Amino acid sequence: MLRLARTNSAVVIESTYAAAVLFALTQGPIYRIWSESVAVEGEVEIPNAIHVHFATFIVLQLPALALLARRIDTKWLRNNGVRMLCAFLGWLAICSMTSTLARKSIPDFTALLLTSVFGLYLARSFRLKAIWSIVTVATSAGVMVSTLAAYRLWDGAVNLQQDYWIGIYFNRNSLAPVAAMAIIGCFGVVTTFRWRKTPRSIVVAALLAIALAYSVQALVQSRSRTSLAALAVAAILAGMWSLTQWGIQRFLESSSVRRFSLPTLLLLFGFGVWASFYFLSGTSEIDREVTSFNSRSALWSQAWSGVLAKPVLGWGWLAAWHVREFWEQGQWWSVWGENDWSHSGYFDVMLGGGFPAAALFLMFVLFSSHYLGLWSSLRDAVAQVLLLGFVLTAATQESFFVGSHFLWALLIAVLLHDASTNEHGTTEASP
Repeated sequence: MLRLARTNSAVVIESTYAAAVLFALTQGPIYRIWSESVAVEGEVEIPNAIHVHFATFIVLQLPALALLARRIDTKWLRNNGVRMLCAFLGWLAICSMTSTLARKSIPDFTALLLTSVFGLYLARSFRLKAIWSIVTVATSAGVMVSTLAAYRLWDGAVNLQQDYWIGIYFNRNSLAPVAAMAIIGCFGVVTTFRWRKTPRSIVVAALLAIALAYSVQALVQSRSRTSLAALAVAAILAGMWSLTQWGIQRFLESSSVRRFSLPTLLLLFGFGVWASFYFLSGTSEIDREVTSFNSRSALWSQAWSGVLAKPVLGWGWLAAWHVREFWEQGQWWSVWGENDWSHSGYFDVMLGGGFPAAALFLMFVLFSSHYLGLWSSLRDAVAQVLLLGFVLTAATQESFFVGSHFLWALLIAVLLHDASTNEHGTTEASP
């Protein structure tokens, strides 16, 4: 009994740690903590905000690295999804070290690497039900604090001129993904929780209802079209995949078809979404602000010119926008000379490591996604597909494939979870 109590306590402590780190990786809390210190100007040169943010995220994720190291085995490392992720990160490491701005690229790659480790830690250490609980707690905490900040009109929490919420995230497009992920997390808990007529189920249902209500409010009040559209696209993808899986199970009963159904659907769906937006953007009657979520064609034109300039090794991870040579090519440099981001995770990948990085990332997604729903039930897996669709869609408009960001960690956790816990056994910290 004492041993069981110690085990349960260890699981609770580790789950709390995982939720706290994921909450921190939404970035707003860390930026808020150091905001007053960053605002202080000294008489001598001191490190700027980037250094303290970088150090904080690194320290928070180091325990996950140590815990993951205890749980890695050779069978898991032979998984194709894990191999593709390692190959992707390895290629970016090479590109970053050879970058003309390696002093910028290497720290950013280090952040990406450690956040990838945290995603692997989540996949390897928790069952699916526990992961959804962690996601819901972490993102709902950000939503709740942001709601409080908006109601009390904390500095910068509300844009009074345009009437939208920012919360503790300094940008409405940073608040909205947290709220959207809280909604997905609630859905994940609903689908994986084993509901019974017990007081525990009633309490869980009440807490989920509260979290969902606040999350929907925050998402709507943020006025962010990117997250709303990405959530809608993800819902369509999850619905199509569920219908496909139901048809396969009912009429084909083929595990091979089930295995490749999601990768095939992702390719077809991705191409269809791209073709639709490409067609609509060329139609003068359709507002370009609608057809491209938030008109970013100039940024992407500049980014594409940069990809073609260095198609193999790229510019180094997140280094391109800080290199003078990058701004001296393309047609938009005079307009966007102060920008730091592609506002597209896919362009970030191609700029960072050229076409090889894009190919490795694509293979990572496709090789990993075929595990979803292969061993777990359709009910359990649909939330994973919903999260996958949201992150992949939202990343077309924002730079979410970066280190120290919760969406990158969750993408890895969801893609590699089934391969970890089903193929190689239940892991140590699974409650």
